[in-house]
Amino acid sequence: MKKSKVLILLSLLGLTLPSCGKIDNFFNTLETIYIKDYRNAYYKDSSFLEKNELEMFAKYKNGTIVPLTFNDVSSYLYNEYGLEENIATNFTYSGRYAFRVKMGAIYSNTIFLNVDENMIYVNNIDVTVSSFNTRTMDIENFEINVNPANYNVDLEVEFTKPESTVVTREEGKYYFYFEEAGEQTLTVKAKSGSSTYVSNSYPFTVSDASGKFSIAQTYKTLSTRNSPTIGDVKFLIIPIWLTDSSTYIPYDRRENVREDINRVFFSNSFDLGCESVSSFYNYESGGLFNLSGTVANWYESNKSIADIGYQTDLNPSFSLVNEAVNEYFINNPEDKRTNYDYDGDGFIDGVVTIYGAPDYYASGVNDQYRAYTNLWAYCAWYNLSADKTNPKLKNFLWASYDFMYGYSTSLERTGKRIYKGNTTYCKLDTHTYLHETGHLLGLEDYYDYNKTDNNSNPVGGFTMQDSNVGGHDPYSVLALGWGKPMLPTSSSRIKLRTFQESKEMIILTPEWNTYDSPFDEYVILELYAPSGLNNFDTIHRYAPANESTYPQGADKMGIRVWHVDARLTHPVGGKYTTNLFTNANELNPSHAFSNTTYNHYLTPKQNEHISPIYDSDMRYTEFDLLHLIRNVGYTSYRYNPTFSNDDLFNKGDFFSMNVYGSQFARKTLFNDSEGYVLDSGKDLGWSFYIEEIKDNYAIIDLYRL
Repeated sequence: MKKSKVLILLSLLGLTLPSCGKIDNFFNTLETIYIKDYRNAYYKDSSFLEKNELEMFAKYKNGTIVPLTFNDVSSYLYNEYGLEENIATNFTYSGRYAFRVKMGAIYSNTIFLNVDENMIYVNNIDVTVSSFNTRTMDIENFEINVNPANYNVDLEVEFTKPESTVVTREEGKYYFYFEEAGEQTLTVKAKSGSSTYVSNSYPFTVSDASGKFSIAQTYKTLSTRNSPTIGDVKFLIIPIWLTDSSTYIPYDRRENVREDINRVFFSNSFDLGCESVSSFYNYESGGLFNLSGTVANWYESNKSIADIGYQTDLNPSFSLVNEAVNEYFINNPEDKRTNYDYDGDGFIDGVVTIYGAPDYYASGVNDQYRAYTNLWAYCAWYNLSADKTNPKLKNFLWASYDFMYGYSTSLERTGKRIYKGNTTYCKLDTHTYLHETGHLLGLEDYYDYNKTDNNSNPVGGFTMQDSNVGGHDPYSVLALGWGKPMLPTSSSRIKLRTFQESKEMIILTPEWNTYDSPFDEYVILELYAPSGLNNFDTIHRYAPANESTYPQGADKMGIRVWHVDARLTHPVGGKYTTNLFTNANELNPSHAFSNTTYNHYLTPKQNEHISPIYDSDMRYTEFDLLHLIRNVGYTSYRYNPTFSNDDLFNKGDFFSMNVYGSQFARKTLFNDSEGYVLDSGKDLGWSFYIEEIKDNYAIIDLYRL
């Protein structure tokens, strides 16, 4: 007896898989509806609408073809006696039926169905495979051969992991792609009698096409001066009372300030109306970095505001902080220094000092006070010898209390209207402390210090180490050891979830380093969403005192593309080498590039640039550590607007270096005759197409060139 064939395909790269759903007004005028039936044989008591191999498509005049479901149409089924049934569920009689559907005023073609009085059972099912080496989101081909050909029982196709399998159908063929790697078994089953079944199975392995891997080096590897980024880390927080602090914080209000410091660092988001430092970093690290700490009593300093504010170097601040740390442990002998050395490197993990004086540019201080330029927010590091028995101070955060307060909260909590923050939408402002804690962990600033001179805005403002708003960018999260990177090595289709919730990112690189170090050059794809740590600063525009308005986050989803050049250099023969490397365990490594370009109006130019390497015509100073690639083709590498929806890559967008390569600086600076390349001079070797963007994920087709 002749066998029928049902061809089951697992997709080829670049195939667009249809999905069912309502048709919205995006498409233009409906042209036609057509239906196809690939089974043609039915039992009279079977359910036509639920289990069949019918397909319906709508074609629009703009060429768009969209699959339909029964929810989209009105259905009409009738037999040779003219009996018409709208949305029929079962065949009432055997014989020949006609079927058509209608949407709006358009009717489909009519197809004819053969309905048999008797059940025609299946004798045998064969699963044959020509080659089967599938990967997640990829395709392979195999056939199911059923005997006899005119069976009318239901054919069931199952997988052992159906939750990770997406099934669609087009032109009578099934399409499967697997969202998870691992062992799978395909089982095909059908009735061989009234109570018996015949089946056949084929086991196979789905390999992971995404190239998921773990970073082996972090900012802690790069420098022992940085705080640990993994584990139950404990900071020592010391409020510092200066001899004239009571000018700005009445003595009977200073406990309010101390309590608020504790809330800013260790409260939950429900208490503050925004993230505290600990809740922010716990969320961002996916629970890998759990920050706790002690807020000490005020340290009574013998220094005045002027003593500290006028200093021109950081040594007085270090001496003051070191004195405060030593006194804390003298006065609290039950609290050991080792309690604050989670990674056991002989240094206190992090010290935060909140001085009892306004920031030099706070609202409410006079012009003379603005000379106290040391009274701002920063982090400092010192190279001391480690002591694992009595861990020493190695880094500290230095910031004013007034960054917590806005217009109303400053008066309520301190009795004075001195403030530098914005509490319009929260009880206490944590933005500045979040940013500075990022520095304690090793992150650099991503804004250009000379922005006012050259209008440089390399990352667009909306990331925590730029303008103190939003979550951190994927590179920062990766280099802190919290990212979930994917490193594809060949053309593939990858499902990428929203970065804020998953920490997933795709890394595109011509060749990855052997150290699994983030300190390399590559491109990152992130599915940006106005959710998670981005949410607060997308809904509310941050506007602290005496500052221009800060950028808001984009309010839609899309792919955000980053160019990272975090390669390393070290001193050789009195200057920093241009033979860059990626291994953070090299002697005295540091970033070769920063996001601050040289000041065009000052000489010597190299002294005005943070990047340690430069050449005579300053080409290297134009390379950025982190750079946002905008969805604007054929534009300059100094394209500098504030981040917005327009920068995101959307469904249907295609990225190639031919179109977007002008945003990479190498060709312009080095006059390369070849095409657009990375800073290293290498071809990126990748392009990508955004197949789909859904509620919390995107499907991206990657092409290895």
